[in-house]
Amino acid sequence: EAYFAGMLLPVALHLFCVIAAVSALGREFRDRTVDAWLASAGGSLPRALIGKLAPLGLVYLLLSVGLVVTFAGWRGWPPAGSLVLWVVAIAVLMIVSVTIAIMLVGLTINLRRALSLTGFYVATGLAFSGFSYPRAAMGEAAQWWGGLLPYTHYLPVQQGQWLGGASAGAWVHGMVPLLAFIAVPLLVGLPLLARAVRQPARW
Repeated sequence: EAYFAGMLLPVALHLFCVIAAVSALGREFRDRTVDAWLASAGGSLPRALIGKLAPLGLVYLLLSVGLVVTFAGWRGWPPAGSLVLWVVAIAVLMIVSVTIAIMLVGLTINLRRALSLTGFYVATGLAFSGFSYPRAAMGEAAQWWGGLLPYTHYLPVQQGQWLGGASAGAWVHGMVPLLAFIAVPLLVGLPLLARAVRQPARW
């Protein structure tokens, strides 16, 4: 339970968080309610996105903390490393989930296609993370694809604190690529969304 559930449940939360965020954002385009949504935020797209996605992200953040508390508290398995660093890492994963949703909706401006991309991109995270098959034994294409998935970078950070007793320095090193999954999706998704909300014909 400690080994399998500890790796399966975070990727499930990651997937469900992306699905929820894509659904919340994509419905505005599907239902052609973008104008009203932006008007409720004073016409500011960043403010509208925060108002739309921050409550959702907070829910999944609380679920993630509950997962850590369950394993390290109620189930009685103390982490080999830092509990605080583990909580910070899984909180960042939930933020990454929301930014990926922004990117996927920005790329498609279509709820159905964005959800399809979610399945293709996020749901493959576990298979290519090294959880069930060592990444070093994968072919070059599989390793390349795994490197593009945030869960591939999150899992060793979690396992370092959960089971490995990794140092804070190792945690920082592992968090750098994970943080890139916040910056890059925003750099891609925000300009695309900003252009789409000014083009009602695309809704």
